[in-house]
Amino acid sequence: MKLQKTVPKKFIYVVDDSTAYRVFLESILKMNGYSVASFEEPKDALKHIEKDLPHLVLSDVEMPQMDGFKFYLEVKMNPVISHIPFLFISSTECEHIHKTAQTLTNQHLIEKRTSYRYIIERVENFLGFRNLRSQKIHLA
Repeated sequence: MKLQKTVPKKFIYVVDDSTAYRVFLESILKMNGYSVASFEEPKDALKHIEKDLPHLVLSDVEMPQMDGFKFYLEVKMNPVISHIPFLFISSTECEHIHKTAQTLTNQHLIEKRTSYRYIIERVENFLGFRNLRSQKIHLA
């Protein structure tokens, strides 16, 4: 009998002021094996992020108390958590917001009306790419 070794998937923060979309993201990520913590506001995520050290943050851009870009900059100013990557999600079609997301993260913004398969694919590809990059760095 051959034992299969299961490798746990990554821990992801979901930050979105829309309860329905936050629950949607949390459920599709959990269905695909990820551990998830979700927050309605970035300030709540900031209270826990240094202790939790998620592998990725999926953040809405347009939120009432603090927008996703300000949240991103707060994280990047803290050397303990500045390594945590972000993928931005938004329902906006505003070109300026799309360009800002691309500039900050070097990743295209994920549009909320996108299929759940595309979201999971983006997360998988992003985390997989980061794993390969870190392995290459350790091997070099």
